[in-house]
Amino acid sequence: MLLRLLIADDNADDATLAARAVIRAGHAVDWCLVDDEAGFVRELPEADIVICDFSMPRFSPIRALELIRDSGCHVPLVLVSGDVPPEQADRILVLGAVGYVPKHQLGRLGQAVFDALASERHRAAAEAGDAR
Repeated sequence: MLLRLLIADDNADDATLAARAVIRAGHAVDWCLVDDEAGFVRELPEADIVICDFSMPRFSPIRALELIRDSGCHVPLVLVSGDVPPEQADRILVLGAVGYVPKHQLGRLGQAVFDALASERHRAAAEAGDAR
């Protein structure tokens, strides 16, 4: 299955490293990079998962989570950043991010993506069960 990554980051090299980490974990991926709200909104409907940097001048993971929620899309977001104060990472997780991977530990990103997708499948199955 081809996994569509939406990477929100203002550094193309970092985005490429993140995509490669997911590929090394065994995912076949198609990915796109955005660094602002307009690009995020445009690409979100096609995404299976969002990988979002914490520190961008024109966009934030908190805004990304708001846009995901408001869109009605159930797309998990994994925070990937090198400079997140612990209290901010905790806040973003409370607001709905499904994981956090420091950029210096990108080897963990593949597992975080597996976990996020499994959690989303579980949520969708539970929701489908409730609808019966």
